[in-house]
Amino acid sequence: MTPRVVSTLPAVRRARFAPLSLPLVLVVLGGAAGCAGRFVPPVGPPIPEPAATTAWDGLSAACRDVAALRAELRVSGEIDGRRFPSLTTGMAVEADRLAVVATYSARPIFNLAGASDEVTLLDHQERRVVTGPAAAIVEALVGVPVDPGRLLALVTGCVSRDPAPVAGARIDRLLRVDLADAVVYLVQADGGWRLRAAAFDDVIVEYRRVEHGWPRELEMRRGGRVRLRLRMVEWERNPILPAALFKLTVPASYIHTPLEAIGDERLIDASSNRVAVVPEG
Repeated sequence: MTPRVVSTLPAVRRARFAPLSLPLVLVVLGGAAGCAGRFVPPVGPPIPEPAATTAWDGLSAACRDVAALRAELRVSGEIDGRRFPSLTTGMAVEADRLAVVATYSARPIFNLAGASDEVTLLDHQERRVVTGPAAAIVEALVGVPVDPGRLLALVTGCVSRDPAPVAGARIDRLLRVDLADAVVYLVQADGGWRLRAAAFDDVIVEYRRVEHGWPRELEMRRGGRVRLRLRMVEWERNPILPAALFKLTVPASYIHTPLEAIGDERLIDASSNRVAVVPEG
Protein backbone atom coordinates (compact mmCIF):
# COMPACT_ATOMS: atom_id res chain seq x y z
CA MET A 1 0.00 0.00 0.00
CA THR A 2 1.35 3.43 -0.91
CA PRO A 3 0.09 6.97 -0.29
CA ARG A 4 -2.57 7.81 -2.86
CA VAL A 5 -1.67 10.51 -5.35
CA VAL A 6 -4.84 12.42 -6.11
CA SER A 7 -3.83 14.43 -9.15
CA THR A 8 -1.34 14.19 -12.02
CA LEU A 9 1.15 16.49 -13.68
CA PRO A 10 0.71 18.24 -17.02
CA ALA A 11 2.86 16.89 -19.83
CA VAL A 12 6.01 18.74 -20.82
CA ARG A 13 6.27 18.63 -24.60
CA ARG A 14 9.15 20.88 -25.59
CA ALA A 15 11.61 20.39 -22.77
CA ARG A 16 15.29 19.64 -23.17
CA PHE A 17 16.41 16.48 -21.42
CA ALA A 18 19.50 15.76 -19.37
CA PRO A 19 20.59 13.19 -16.78
CA LEU A 20 20.20 14.07 -13.13
CA SER A 21 20.10 12.25 -9.84
CA LEU A 22 16.52 11.37 -8.96
CA PRO A 23 14.90 14.10 -6.85
CA LEU A 24 13.31 12.84 -3.66
CA VAL A 25 9.98 14.36 -2.91
CA LEU A 26 9.80 16.03 0.40
CA VAL A 27 6.61 17.28 1.65
CA VAL A 28 4.95 20.32 2.84
CA LEU A 29 2.03 21.02 4.96
CA GLY A 30 -0.03 23.87 5.29
CA GLY A 31 -0.82 27.60 3.88
CA ALA A 32 -0.70 32.13 3.65
CA ALA A 33 1.40 35.09 4.00
CA GLY A 34 3.81 35.17 1.07
CA CYS A 35 7.40 36.34 1.26
CA ALA A 36 9.10 38.70 -1.13
CA GLY A 37 12.72 38.02 -2.03
CA ARG A 38 15.04 35.22 -1.01
CA PHE A 39 15.84 34.95 2.68
CA VAL A 40 19.43 35.58 3.71
CA PRO A 41 20.37 34.89 7.36
CA PRO A 42 21.08 38.20 9.11
CA VAL A 43 24.66 38.93 10.11
CA GLY A 44 24.16 41.80 12.54
CA PRO A 45 24.97 41.49 16.25
CA PRO A 46 22.26 39.57 18.15
CA ILE A 47 20.62 41.34 21.08
CA PRO A 48 19.23 39.01 23.79
CA GLU A 49 15.43 39.04 23.57
CA PRO A 50 13.35 36.96 26.04
CA ALA A 51 10.25 37.63 23.95
CA ALA A 52 11.76 35.53 21.15
CA THR A 53 11.46 32.25 23.04
CA THR A 54 7.95 33.17 24.17
CA ALA A 55 6.91 33.88 20.59
CA TRP A 56 8.38 30.57 19.42
CA ASP A 57 6.65 28.62 22.17
CA GLY A 58 3.36 30.01 20.94
CA LEU A 59 4.06 29.37 17.25
CA SER A 60 5.27 25.80 17.77
CA ALA A 61 2.54 24.71 20.18
CA ALA A 62 0.30 23.26 17.46
CA CYS A 63 2.99 21.44 15.48
CA ARG A 64 4.28 19.74 18.61
CA ASP A 65 1.00 17.81 18.70
CA VAL A 66 1.49 16.43 15.16
CA ALA A 67 2.77 12.86 15.37
CA ALA A 68 1.88 11.82 11.81
CA LEU A 69 1.05 13.40 8.46
CA ARG A 70 -0.40 12.23 5.17
CA ALA A 71 -0.07 14.73 2.32
CA GLU A 72 -0.01 15.44 -1.39
CA LEU A 73 2.32 18.12 -2.71
CA ARG A 74 4.06 19.53 -5.75
CA VAL A 75 7.83 19.47 -5.76
CA SER A 76 10.07 21.24 -8.25
CA GLY A 77 13.49 22.84 -8.18
CA GLU A 78 17.11 22.64 -9.25
CA ILE A 79 19.96 20.27 -8.50
CA ASP A 80 23.47 21.05 -9.72
CA GLY A 81 22.14 23.82 -11.96
CA ARG A 82 19.50 21.68 -13.71
CA ARG A 83 15.81 22.27 -13.27
CA PHE A 84 13.29 19.47 -12.95
CA PRO A 85 9.57 20.09 -13.53
CA SER A 86 6.88 19.69 -10.92
CA LEU A 87 6.40 16.18 -9.56
CA THR A 88 3.17 15.10 -7.94
CA THR A 89 4.05 13.38 -4.70
CA GLY A 90 2.16 11.62 -1.97
CA MET A 91 3.66 11.13 1.45
CA ALA A 92 2.98 9.53 4.80
CA VAL A 93 5.41 10.33 7.59
CA GLU A 94 5.86 9.74 11.29
CA ALA A 95 8.82 10.41 13.57
CA ASP A 96 10.60 7.22 12.50
CA ARG A 97 8.75 6.02 9.37
CA LEU A 98 8.34 7.41 5.85
CA ALA A 99 6.46 6.46 2.69
CA VAL A 100 6.63 8.47 -0.53
CA VAL A 101 5.33 7.97 -4.06
CA ALA A 102 6.23 10.32 -6.93
CA THR A 103 4.67 10.59 -10.38
CA TYR A 104 5.14 12.75 -13.46
CA SER A 105 2.34 13.06 -16.02
CA ALA A 106 0.70 10.07 -14.31
CA ARG A 107 3.86 7.98 -14.84
CA PRO A 108 5.30 6.42 -11.67
CA ILE A 109 8.80 7.72 -10.98
CA PHE A 110 9.68 6.14 -7.65
CA ASN A 111 8.41 4.77 -4.35
CA LEU A 112 10.21 5.09 -1.04
CA ALA A 113 9.16 3.41 2.20
CA GLY A 114 10.58 2.21 5.49
CA ALA A 115 11.96 3.32 8.83
CA SER A 116 14.71 5.76 9.78
CA ASP A 117 17.36 3.05 9.93
CA GLU A 118 16.40 1.48 6.60
CA VAL A 119 14.15 2.51 3.72
CA THR A 120 13.60 0.89 0.35
CA LEU A 121 13.69 2.94 -2.85
CA LEU A 122 12.05 1.56 -6.00
CA ASP A 123 13.28 3.46 -9.06
CA HIS A 124 10.63 2.68 -11.67
CA GLN A 125 12.56 4.36 -14.48
CA GLU A 126 15.63 2.13 -14.15
CA ARG A 127 13.70 -0.77 -12.60
CA ARG A 128 16.03 -1.05 -9.65
CA VAL A 129 15.88 -1.14 -5.86
CA VAL A 130 18.13 0.59 -3.32
CA THR A 131 18.11 0.21 0.47
CA GLY A 132 19.84 2.17 3.21
CA PRO A 133 19.30 4.61 6.08
CA ALA A 134 16.59 7.15 5.29
CA ALA A 135 18.82 10.22 5.70
CA ALA A 136 21.55 8.69 3.51
CA ILE A 137 19.17 7.82 0.67
CA VAL A 138 17.54 11.25 0.80
CA GLU A 139 20.98 12.88 0.67
CA ALA A 140 21.95 10.70 -2.27
CA LEU A 141 18.79 11.75 -4.08
CA VAL A 142 18.68 15.50 -3.37
CA GLY A 143 21.87 16.34 -1.52
CA VAL A 144 20.14 17.03 1.83
CA PRO A 145 20.29 14.47 4.67
CA VAL A 146 16.74 14.42 6.05
CA ASP A 147 15.33 11.56 8.10
CA PRO A 148 11.60 11.07 8.81
CA GLY A 149 11.69 12.95 12.12
CA ARG A 150 13.35 16.00 10.60
CA LEU A 151 11.04 15.88 7.59
CA LEU A 152 7.92 15.80 9.77
CA ALA A 153 9.27 18.68 11.85
CA LEU A 154 10.13 20.78 8.79
CA VAL A 155 6.81 20.44 7.03
CA THR A 156 4.75 21.08 10.15
CA GLY A 157 6.80 24.14 11.12
CA CYS A 158 8.49 22.74 14.24
CA VAL A 159 11.81 22.48 12.32
CA SER A 160 13.37 20.14 14.92
CA ARG A 161 12.34 16.93 16.65
CA ASP A 162 12.98 18.91 19.83
CA PRO A 163 11.53 22.39 19.22
CA ALA A 164 12.12 23.61 22.78
CA PRO A 165 13.89 27.00 22.62
CA VAL A 166 17.39 27.23 24.02
CA ALA A 167 18.00 30.97 23.56
CA GLY A 168 16.40 33.95 21.85
CA ALA A 169 17.69 37.18 20.34
CA ARG A 170 16.71 40.05 18.09
CA ILE A 171 18.72 40.77 14.93
CA ASP A 172 17.52 43.82 13.07
CA ARG A 173 13.78 43.20 12.46
CA LEU A 174 13.92 39.46 13.01
CA LEU A 175 13.76 37.28 16.08
CA ARG A 176 16.25 34.45 16.18
CA VAL A 177 15.53 31.37 18.30
CA ASP A 178 18.18 28.72 18.89
CA LEU A 179 16.96 25.12 19.17
CA ALA A 180 18.98 22.06 20.11
CA ASP A 181 19.91 21.30 16.48
CA ALA A 182 18.56 24.21 14.44
CA VAL A 183 17.94 27.94 14.33
CA VAL A 184 14.61 29.56 13.46
CA TYR A 185 13.93 33.13 12.35
CA LEU A 186 10.63 34.87 13.05
CA VAL A 187 9.27 37.93 11.29
CA GLN A 188 6.53 40.28 12.45
CA ALA A 189 3.30 39.97 10.47
CA ASP A 190 -0.34 40.87 11.11
CA GLY A 191 0.38 42.10 14.60
CA GLY A 192 2.26 38.99 15.67
CA TRP A 193 5.19 36.77 14.76
CA ARG A 194 5.40 34.03 12.18
CA LEU A 195 8.02 31.57 10.97
CA ARG A 196 10.17 33.09 8.23
CA ALA A 197 13.09 30.68 7.87
CA ALA A 198 15.18 28.04 9.57
CA ALA A 199 18.67 26.60 9.33
CA PHE A 200 20.21 23.28 10.33
CA ASP A 201 23.66 22.01 9.42
CA ASP A 202 24.34 23.83 6.13
CA VAL A 203 20.70 23.83 4.96
CA ILE A 204 18.48 26.91 4.73
CA VAL A 205 14.71 26.40 4.79
CA GLU A 206 12.65 29.40 3.72
CA TYR A 207 8.98 29.35 4.65
CA ARG A 208 7.51 31.32 1.77
CA ARG A 209 3.85 30.94 2.68
CA VAL A 210 2.37 30.30 6.10
CA GLU A 211 -1.33 30.26 6.89
CA HIS A 212 -2.84 30.15 10.36
CA GLY A 213 0.53 29.06 11.69
CA TRP A 214 0.98 26.15 9.24
CA PRO A 215 3.53 26.14 6.39
CA ARG A 216 2.02 26.11 2.92
CA GLU A 217 5.06 26.61 0.70
CA LEU A 218 8.73 26.30 1.51
CA GLU A 219 12.06 26.22 -0.25
CA MET A 220 15.06 24.20 0.87
CA ARG A 221 18.55 25.28 -0.19
CA ARG A 222 21.98 23.81 0.39
CA GLY A 223 24.74 26.06 -0.86
CA GLY A 224 24.44 26.68 -4.58
CA ARG A 225 23.77 23.04 -5.43
CA VAL A 226 20.25 22.26 -4.23
CA ARG A 227 17.02 24.23 -4.35
CA LEU A 228 13.71 22.43 -3.79
CA ARG A 229 10.35 24.20 -3.90
CA LEU A 230 7.53 22.45 -2.05
CA ARG A 231 3.84 23.31 -2.26
CA MET A 232 1.17 21.60 -0.23
CA VAL A 233 -2.00 20.51 -2.03
CA GLU A 234 -3.80 18.28 0.46
CA TRP A 235 -2.92 17.09 3.93
CA GLU A 236 -4.24 15.29 6.97
CA ARG A 237 -2.65 15.69 10.36
CA ASN A 238 -2.46 12.78 12.80
CA PRO A 239 -4.08 10.14 10.59
CA ILE A 240 -3.89 6.48 11.50
CA LEU A 241 -1.11 5.08 9.30
CA PRO A 242 -1.08 1.27 9.03
CA ALA A 243 2.26 -0.52 9.17
CA ALA A 244 1.72 -1.91 5.67
CA LEU A 245 1.99 1.61 4.29
CA PHE A 246 5.71 1.63 5.10
CA LYS A 247 6.55 -1.65 3.35
CA LEU A 248 7.18 -2.19 -0.35
CA THR A 249 7.03 -5.35 -2.40
CA VAL A 250 10.08 -5.47 -4.65
CA PRO A 251 9.32 -6.75 -8.18
CA ALA A 252 11.43 -9.75 -9.11
CA SER A 253 12.70 -7.97 -12.23
CA TYR A 254 14.19 -5.03 -10.29
CA ILE A 255 17.96 -4.96 -9.89
CA HIS A 256 19.46 -4.39 -6.43
CA THR A 257 21.81 -1.41 -6.64
CA PRO A 258 24.27 -0.10 -4.02
CA LEU A 259 23.37 3.20 -2.42
CA GLU A 260 26.68 4.69 -3.57
CA ALA A 261 25.65 4.27 -7.22
CA ILE A 262 22.59 6.52 -7.08
CA GLY A 263 24.39 9.79 -7.74
CA ASP A 264 26.40 8.46 -10.67
CA GLU A 265 23.79 6.81 -12.86
CA ARG A 266 21.27 8.21 -15.29
CA LEU A 267 17.92 8.30 -13.51
CA ILE A 268 16.30 10.77 -15.89
CA ASP A 269 17.13 10.06 -19.49
CA ALA A 270 15.97 11.67 -22.74
CA SER A 271 16.45 8.42 -24.65
CA SER A 272 13.64 6.80 -22.68
CA ASN A 273 11.44 9.92 -22.55
CA ARG A 274 11.87 10.27 -18.81
CA VAL A 275 11.21 13.31 -16.66
CA ALA A 276 12.34 16.50 -18.35
CA VAL A 277 15.27 18.25 -16.73
CA VAL A 278 16.13 21.66 -18.12
CA PRO A 279 19.65 23.11 -17.76
CA GLU A 280 19.96 26.66 -16.52
CA GLY A 281 20.47 29.42 -19.04
